[in-house]
Amino acid sequence: MKRPSFQNSIRMGGFTLVELLAVIAIVAILSALAVPMFATLKKATDLNVATASIVSSLEQGRAYAMANNTYVFVCFEETNFTTPSDQAQSPGTGRVAVQVFSSLDATMNLTPSNLAAVSRMQIFNSLDLPSSLASTTGNLSTRQTASYIVGSNSGSTQFPPAASTITTITSGNFTFSKIIAFDSRGELHIPVNPPVEGLQYLEIDLQQSNGSTAPTAAKDQSAIQVDGLTGAVTIYRS
Repeated sequence: MKRPSFQNSIRMGGFTLVELLAVIAIVAILSALAVPMFATLKKATDLNVATASIVSSLEQGRAYAMANNTYVFVCFEETNFTTPSDQAQSPGTGRVAVQVFSSLDATMNLTPSNLAAVSRMQIFNSLDLPSSLASTTGNLSTRQTASYIVGSNSGSTQFPPAASTITTITSGNFTFSKIIAFDSRGELHIPVNPPVEGLQYLEIDLQQSNGSTAPTAAKDQSAIQVDGLTGAVTIYRS
C-alpha cells in the first residue's frame, strides 16, 4: 500500500480558507451578540456596588453617632460626569460623591472647624440621583411613601427642604448640599435652619446614567429607604 506523502498529510489535517473564514464569522457574530449582554450585566453590577456602598455609609454613620454620642452627617452630591474628578465640581449628572462626617462638639454644627471625616469620599461614575423612579418592576412599587427624596430638587419632596439657611460641606473638589444627619439616638434629621425632624421615611434613588445623560427609561434602578426613627435601611430594586 502506498503511503501518503508529507504534503498530503498536511492537507488532510488542516482547514481550508473558507472554513477558517466561516469560523471567524461565527465568532464575530457571537461576540457582537455578547457585548450588549455584558454591558447590561456590568451596569447592574455597578448599581449593586453603589447601592451596597451607600447603605454601608448610612449604617456606619448611624452607628458612629450612637457610639460617640454625637451628630454624624452623611453627605451626597451629584456633579457633571464630563468634568474630571480632580477638578472643581459643579452640579450636574453622572457622578455621585458620598462622604460621612462627625460633629466634634456633638451639635448640628456644620462649620468646617467642627467636622471630622469618618470615612473617605466615595465617588461613583455614571450614576444618577433622580428626583423619582418611574419603574414599578421588581419590588419598587411596594416601598413606603418617602417624606423626602435625596435626589429631588422640586415638589413636595424637595431636598434640601425649604429653609432659611442651607449649609453646605466642602470636601476636596466637591461641595455637598444634600446632607442628612443621625443623632446620638440614631434618629434621622435634615440639618437646615430650622432642622427638619420627625421624618418617617427618607429615600435615596439611584440609577445608572449614560455618562452625563440620565436615561429616559431606566431598567436598572434601586431605592434605599431609611426609617427616620429607627434608622432601619431597606433596599428596593427594579
